[in-house]
Amino acid sequence: MLVREGGGTGKCALVIPGQRFSLGQRVMMLRPDPKKIISGFLLHQLLSPLVQEEQIGPMTKGSASPHLNIAALKRFTLRLPHLPEQRRIVSHLDELRAGADRLRLLQTETAAELDALMPAILDRAFKGEL
Repeated sequence: MLVREGGGTGKCALVIPGQRFSLGQRVMMLRPDPKKIISGFLLHQLLSPLVQEEQIGPMTKGSASPHLNIAALKRFTLRLPHLPEQRRIVSHLDELRAGADRLRLLQTETAAELDALMPAILDRAFKGEL
């Protein structure tokens, strides 16, 4: 799915097979040909700077309600390596994303611990115990 209108223009996500949902007017369902491109590869490519900054940005029309014309989407330039290479790339990018998610969680936990520790440190500092 790809948001083609509004503040989220260019955002996209995979639809899990069997998942029920309602498709809004500002969202498009893209159905890639599995003989040419795997869905995960298309998703990563749509989220890449190659598409987001170099294609979606310049093709987006309007300032009050930005939108992408369907005709503009058909002109996107995508890179299509062979399917085995696409699978390898998707696997690698999924691993990197999972690692980044783990780091983000660790960063959040560490920040919370530091926030909790700071009052105790300040208390000891003002009591002259440091």
